[in-house]
Amino acid sequence: MAQIGEIRLVFDTGMHRVLTLSHSDDYVALMDWGRPQPETTRGYVIEGIRGGEGWELARVDGNYQRLNRHAVVEASEMDAVRITVAETNGIDHTRICVVRIYALPPP
Repeated sequence: MAQIGEIRLVFDTGMHRVLTLSHSDDYVALMDWGRPQPETTRGYVIEGIRGGEGWELARVDGNYQRLNRHAVVEASEMDAVRITVAETNGIDHTRICVVRIYALPPP
C-alpha cells in the first residue's frame, strides 16, 4: 500500500484526425473544429479502494482535455484505484491511453 498524492490520466483525443488550416474544402470536411473530439472521455469518476471499500477521489463532468491531473486532497493508503467512465463526447467507447499514479514524497 502507498499514500497516493496525484493521479494523471491521458485520454484519446482523436490525434489520428488531422487538424490544420487548409484552403481545400474536402480536407476541412474531415476535421472536427470548434468542439470536443468525439473520442474524448467526457465524464468519469476516480475511486480509491482499500480493504474492499471504495471512496470517491474525483468526479469530472464536461471534460474535453487530453491530460487530466488530480491531486489527492486527503492522502491515505490505498490498495487500488478504480476509474469508471460515464460518457464520451460522441462515440460509444472510450480509451484511456495512460494512467499514472504518483505516491507522496517521503516526509
